Amino acid sequence: MYKYPNAKKIKAARSYSIPEVAEVLGCSARTVRNWAGMGLRVLSDHRPFLIVGDDLKTFLADQSKSKKVKLGPNELFCLSCKAPRQPMGMMADEVTQSATISRLVGLCEVCGGTCNRMISAHALPEFARIFDIASK
Repeated sequence: MYKYPNAKKIKAARSYSIPEVAEVLGCSARTVRNWAGMGLRVLSDHRPFLIVGDDLKTFLADQSKSKKVKLGPNELFCLSCKAPRQPMGMMADEVTQSATISRLVGLCEVCGGTCNRMISAHALPEFARIFDIASK
């Protein structure tokens, strides 16, 4: 099962029953019913209840947007606090993920947990002016 459902698997012009949505997205039927309680439009005039693919795609996109957090230029995302935080002493380690992507890792000054931020490799000099960065 995926933690985040892939809306690209949904066909906009098709109607799905609740079990079909669960199967296509790899989640449980209970999850789909919870989404209905959170505002997903369900056609409930007849049984089986149906969900229009376009409504489902819109709902999933809205849910994804609402979970995104904007970080300031001097912030990393704390995995424990689930909030943007400055790292202790403005120190971070740079971990290369690929040729174009790096990850800044630091310690949260509030809880001491791990803070992360994904950046492009060409933006590293800009962040080096803000943070004291050590490369791994």
